[in-house]
Amino acid sequence: MKYSRTAIVGLGVVGLVVVGLLISQSVAVASNVLNSRHKSWSAASNTLGDRGTLYQPTFTAGLKISGGVQVIAFGRKGNSTSTYSYASTSVSAAYGKRAKNFNINEKWAKTAWAVKLQPDPSQGRVGAVKIPMGMTGSMVRAEVFANCGDRKCNQRDVMRTGGYLTVKSKLTSTDIVIQSNGLTFNELLRVVSGLKPVP
Repeated sequence: MKYSRTAIVGLGVVGLVVVGLLISQSVAVASNVLNSRHKSWSAASNTLGDRGTLYQPTFTAGLKISGGVQVIAFGRKGNSTSTYSYASTSVSAAYGKRAKNFNINEKWAKTAWAVKLQPDPSQGRVGAVKIPMGMTGSMVRAEVFANCGDRKCNQRDVMRTGGYLTVKSKLTSTDIVIQSNGLTFNELLRVVSGLKPVP
């Protein structure tokens, strides 16, 4: 079955865009479509199977997860969790509340984004930093942006007006996007440094 339309799915996270089809909430609508919410990262990972790797934050700036972990995927191939894969994947979770929060959005390597946090049109880049990621300490390049309107951005704007970070794991090629409000530039980088593979 082919899908040609781009649609929006309400996930409680501003700026999430679904690429490919309209998916009903919380349940799969076809054998090759997955849309579910889980209490833990490990449960979310188990739902997708073992053909890719997800990363769970260990540093959250004291913020608690809100609403669980959302999984959206479609274009499934294969018949069992050990063999199937998806053409498009997305796993996302929100931490914190209005004044201080961040959303993390991930996709498996060699898949398209099923859902992706979209950057603010007013963003400007405030840093491209090589930092260690996870327990292995593998170095990754994180690009950080701030929502600063028409003026020139600086790293302080990440906390003042909101931040956006993109990074790719060198070990697994998992793509990760983090969107924040109220976190400092350094706190945003610490979230990345604390990411660990979900067992």
